[in-house]
Amino acid sequence: LDKGMIIDRENMSDKEMDAITSSLSNGIDYYTYSSFRDSYALSINSMQSMTYIITAAMIIILCIALSNLNVIAFYNRINEIKILKCIGYSSNYLSLRLLVENLTVCIAAFVTGIFSTEIIVMLLNKFLMIPSGKYLDIISISGIVSAALLPLLVSCISMIPCIRRTYKIQ
Repeated sequence: LDKGMIIDRENMSDKEMDAITSSLSNGIDYYTYSSFRDSYALSINSMQSMTYIITAAMIIILCIALSNLNVIAFYNRINEIKILKCIGYSSNYLSLRLLVENLTVCIAAFVTGIFSTEIIVMLLNKFLMIPSGKYLDIISISGIVSAALLPLLVSCISMIPCIRRTYKIQ
C-alpha cells in the first residue's frame, strides 16, 4: 500500500461511500477493511506455505546427509564386523548392536540440537529481539515430540542396507 486509504464501511450507506470515493484524487486507492484483511491474510498464508516448503526441503536434505553418514560409518567398520563375525558373533547380534549404536548417536545429536537451539534462541531474545520489542518462541513440547520421530525413522531406515550387508558377510 504505497498510496491508499482503508475505509470502515460497516455503518456507511452506498451513497456515503460513493461520496467519499469520488472526493479522492486519482492517485489514491481505497480498500474496505474486509477486502484489505482478506488480501493480507492471503499473503500471510502464502508466506507460511513457503516456510513449510523450505522447512520440508531442509529436513529432506538433512535426512539424506544423515543416511549417507550412517552408511559411510558402517563401511568404515566393515573389517571390525568381519572379525566379530569370524570369532562367533551372530548376524542378529551384530545388526542389533549397529542399530543401537546408530540410534544412540542420532538421539544424542537430536538432544544436543534441541539444547543448542534453546540456548541460541534465549541469547537472541535477550540481546537482540526483546530490546527491539520482539520475541522468538519457536520451541514447544509438541514440536519436540513430533520432531523426535524423524531421527528415529531416519536411523532405522538408513541402517537397512547396512544390516543386509551384515547378513551377507561370511
